[in-house]
Formats: sequence, structure tokens, C-alpha cells
Amino acid sequence: MTGSPAAARVSGPRLVSLEVRGFRAFGNEARTLDLDAGLVVIHAGNSQGKTSLAEAIEFLISGRSSRRELLGGAKAEYNDSLRNAHLATADTDVYVAAVVRDAAGVTHEVRRELVSDFGQGTECDSRLLIDGIDADGLDQVGFPLADPPVRAPVLLQHILRHVLSTEPKQRVGYFKALLSLTDLDSFRERVRTARGRVEAEQLGAALQRVGALTATPAASAGTAISALTKKPLTAESARTAIDEALLA
Repeated sequence: MTGSPAAARVSGPRLVSLEVRGFRAFGNEARTLDLDAGLVVIHAGNSQGKTSLAEAIEFLISGRSSRRELLGGAKAEYNDSLRNAHLATADTDVYVAAVVRDAAGVTHEVRRELVSDFGQGTECDSRLLIDGIDADGLDQVGFPLADPPVRAPVLLQHILRHVLSTEPKQRVGYFKALLSLTDLDSFRERVRTARGRVEAEQLGAALQRVGALTATPAASAGTAISALTKKPLTAESARTAIDEALLA
């Protein structure tokens, strides 16, 4: 785990580099990709591993493959689909690893190892390590999971079809997760809750006295004073409002 001088410029987590071995189209030679740029474009012909690369990122973050859940068909079609078919039987070194820079600019080494592939009636299993320590998820480095079936912020072809055909509420939820807007929703909900608590509180003694003015000739002053509590209040503005109300 290391610090980075780019910390001040980081607004969210970033994949700095990615390494894949034995996963989907990736064979027994580990492949490394540098992603430390504002925009990364990967271009290749058909069947060159572009989809496998995107699915590797999805697997790294979620430990799952949404392809099996979203494309339909028999589950058995996806048995042994994560491990590269050309690896030697005894070769169990299947993993996706990455260097991740968190929102504070601190880099972490993240690695997910395939323990068991999809099988007859069984899900895949994996082991996640963050800086060499076992972990349950990537929340601590800034990659929380969304609700299934699309849990990782990776937009694959089959995911796009699912998102465009699903219910509007689920579609909105997916794009919020993809664009990291869920924190704004949480903040808005906290503000709404705090406002509800304030509005539910009993009036203080001073405002109760103001309320008592409604039955007196100074009722207009009470209204003016009450209105002042709903905006920034200064001694001068309070004095002016009271004078105007009492002299009206």
C-alpha cells in the first residue's frame, strides 16, 4: 500500500493497472494492461479478448459473471466457463489482479483468485485479497457492489440489453451505481431525515411567546418575527421587521 502525489486530484477510485491470467480468453501467460490515464481505449478485432477483459474486471469486483444470470438458457451451458479451456488440468493459477488507487490517492494491490468454476448446480467460488489480506469485498477501496444481477459498474453487451429492457426503477438504479451517484442519494436522504427531525421539534420558549402575540394588537409583529426564523437572521433585520410591524 503506497501513497501517491496524485491524491489531491483523485475524486474516486481508479484502476491503475490490470493483470489477468487463465481467465476466459486469457491463457497461461499473464497479461498486464496499464489503465492509469484519463481515458483508455482498447481496440481489437473480433474474438481477440475484449469481452473477456471486461468480464475480468467484473469478476475482480464482484466475484461473479452476470452473463450466466442474464443471458438465459440452461445454467449447465456455463459450467467451467471462467477457467481458460486450454490450461493444463493441474494448472489452478487463475486470477485477476489490479492496482487500485482509492479516493484518498492511496494505492492497493487487489487480487481475486478463482477457487472453483461454475459446475453442475454450483456457483463459482473465489478468494479476494487486498494488500495480501483476505477480504469480503472492495468497499474499502471504493468499489461497493450494487444489487444483483448487475453488481459491478461494468457495462457489457448483455448488461446493456438487460438494462434497456428492465423496469425504469432498476434502470435508474444501475446507472446511478455506474456513475457513482448513489452517494448523492444517501446525502439527500440524510438531509431529508434531518429536516424532518427539525420540523418535528417543539417550538422553543421564545417562539412560543411570539405565538402568543396572535391574540393581541401586536399580531402582525408575531407574523413578521416568525417569518424571520425561516431565513438568515441578523439583529438589524429583526429590529427593522419588528419596528415596521408595530408601527403598521
